[in-house]
Amino acid sequence: MAVALAGCKRGSGAAAEAAPPQAVRIVEARVVARGPVAAVVPPDPGGAPILDEAKLASRATERLRAAGALVALGATPEPGRDHRLLIDLRLGQEREGDAALLRATVTARLVQAAPAASGSSGRWSGSPRLESEVVAERRFADRARLDAGAVRAHLERAIDDAVDGLAPGVRLRAAAAPEL
Repeated sequence: MAVALAGCKRGSGAAAEAAPPQAVRIVEARVVARGPVAAVVPPDPGGAPILDEAKLASRATERLRAAGALVALGATPEPGRDHRLLIDLRLGQEREGDAALLRATVTARLVQAAPAASGSSGRWSGSPRLESEVVAERRFADRARLDAGAVRAHLERAIDDAVDGLAPGVRLRAAAAPEL
C-alpha cells in the first residue's frame, strides 16, 4: 500500500525565496577632526601626532568587526550592502584657575552605499544610516597634567563608546527573521 501526502512544503513562497540578510560590510573608514585639536593641547614632546586618524579608524573598524561587520576597506561599494564609517571629532577645553575640563564630542555614522545617480559625483546615500553620538568629559585638577597622551587616551575611549553604540544596529541588520 502506498500513501501519498499532499500539501505545501514548509518554507515555500516569497518569504523563503528572499535572500538571507547579509552582514554589514565596511568599505571605507574615516576619522575627521573638526576644529583645532592642537590649540587644545600642547604638542607631544616625543613628536608623536596628537591625533592619528588612520590608527583611530582602524581601531573603530576592529570594534565593528567584533560586532559582526565585515571589513573590506578599499573594496568597490555594492549599493544596498556596503557602508562607509565616518567619525567626526570635536575637542574643547574649559579652564578654571589651575583646573581644566576636556570635552570630546564624537559622532560615529555608518552610511549605506547607493547607486550613483546620473551626473552625481557622490556614491553614498543619506539613509538608511546608523548614528551614535557621545560627549565625554574629563576633569584635570592640574592643567599641567593635560598632555598629548592624556588627550589621545580620552579620544580613544570616546570613539570606542560611540562605535559601540553602532554595534546593536550592525547585529540587527545582519539578523535573519527567526532571530528577530
